Amino acid sequence: DTENYSVLMINYHMKTIFKQLKDGKGTFYHQKKKYEGDFISGKFDGQGILYYGDGDVYKGGFKDNKKYGKG
Repeated sequence: DTENYSVLMINYHMKTIFKQLKDGKGTFYHQKKKYEGDFISGKFDGQGILYYGDGDVYKGGFKDNKKYGKG
């Protein structure tokens, strides 16, 4: 159905965007979230800040697109 198709298209575009990102520092927006920090091979990796749509903020380490450490 249309809703599942939209989700598949979003996932496809997210994978495409991640593949285009390189190593270094940058900013990434997705839905109501924003990540500012280090990228390695197009993934959140190193130090960064993740801003959530509800106002919460995580500042700390990331590894392979996941929060890593205490933050």
